[in-house]
Amino acid sequence: MDAPAGSDVEAYFIAPPFFVPELVASRAPGLAAARGMFQLGLFINAREVGFDSLEEIIALVRRVYSSRGMWPGPEGGLPPAPPPPDSPPAAGDAPPRSPPMPSLPSFKEHLERFIVDDDTIRISRFIEWPLQDEISDAEARQLLVAAGIAIVDELIRRTPSHSMPEDLRLWRALVLDLYRLCYRLGIAEQVFDWVDAASRLREHFKEATDFDRVRMGHSHSVAGLYDLFERLPLPKIVARDYAIERGHDPSLLTLVSAYCSHAGARAKTHVQLEFALLMFAGACATTQNRGFSYDVSPKSTVSAAFAWCKSQLPTLKFYPAIEKIIREAPVDWYRFEMTSRDPSNGPGSGPLSGSRPQRKPRPGPTGTQQGVRATRAPSGRFDTAQDFDESEEQSHEEKENQNYIQLKF
Repeated sequence: MDAPAGSDVEAYFIAPPFFVPELVASRAPGLAAARGMFQLGLFINAREVGFDSLEEIIALVRRVYSSRGMWPGPEGGLPPAPPPPDSPPAAGDAPPRSPPMPSLPSFKEHLERFIVDDDTIRISRFIEWPLQDEISDAEARQLLVAAGIAIVDELIRRTPSHSMPEDLRLWRALVLDLYRLCYRLGIAEQVFDWVDAASRLREHFKEATDFDRVRMGHSHSVAGLYDLFERLPLPKIVARDYAIERGHDPSLLTLVSAYCSHAGARAKTHVQLEFALLMFAGACATTQNRGFSYDVSPKSTVSAAFAWCKSQLPTLKFYPAIEKIIREAPVDWYRFEMTSRDPSNGPGSGPLSGSRPQRKPRPGPTGTQQGVRATRAPSGRFDTAQDFDESEEQSHEEKENQNYIQLKF
């Protein structure tokens, strides 16, 4: 380092799930971690990013970490998508049209404003999400029902054949889990009636709901609920906006993670359905301790779900170059999952880096152990917005080799 930080600079450890900074005795653990798979600092164009506060660092770490749930983990997996049908389904097998949903003007406006790059931001800007758009009790129920129908319809498209008994058993267990969630939310009858009525689905649905009735009264733990989210497929019209690479099959957890990390896809073409799916996920999370005898209005359920989802959304918007890092992090996470041979894939694992930052100048504190308002000023550090821009043109090959961002936590 050109100007090493003094011994009085504080160092913190930040880790999920709470991301509460823990003051540590020195920077030594971070420097030692950098000799392994951790990276020594956050760099853009080989220059270190300087943050104004510890809260900015926490927000960045949390948003990048949250993006990791955008595909099934090593223990999860969606039912495989089926090939196109040879013939159209019978008339009675077509799913019903989703009920009309509210327009949500305030929520949509804030989403679109968040995803637009804003180069007037120096490092970060506080974002306050709006209050819930006013909806009636009927509209709240329509939101939940529309989400349930969309997920069930996609599950039905993935029904395994009888020639794959194990896949069929797992699929039926998944249908049962979804049925139980819908029942807890008071929408099972509206979501599943058409399934029971469809000729080609009646047998599957009957066997699925009779498969293990003792589980009907069992409550999921948080981990179990998220594990279920990664097995529930996104509707095709939404999934196309969240596929990371060819072969990636987005799940409900993909959508939730994307909103927690960077407010969802850049193209907001299906905001109402995405909002319905978010409210469905939020309702599942906030009703885990609700017994099946509870009689709560759909509006109250959606209000609690909205408050839960709102608390998970990003609170700081960063300069466009940093926002680009956050949006591209899922690709690195995905490559890591696809190439890693470590079966645990625990919280200590992180995205793969295309290359290490250039060793001139040597970087500062680690991404997970940052000093607060360090007074040092190495030549490779930048703290103003104009410093985010490249000082000279780079060839395509140079950009590929540098990979712009090297990021590990």
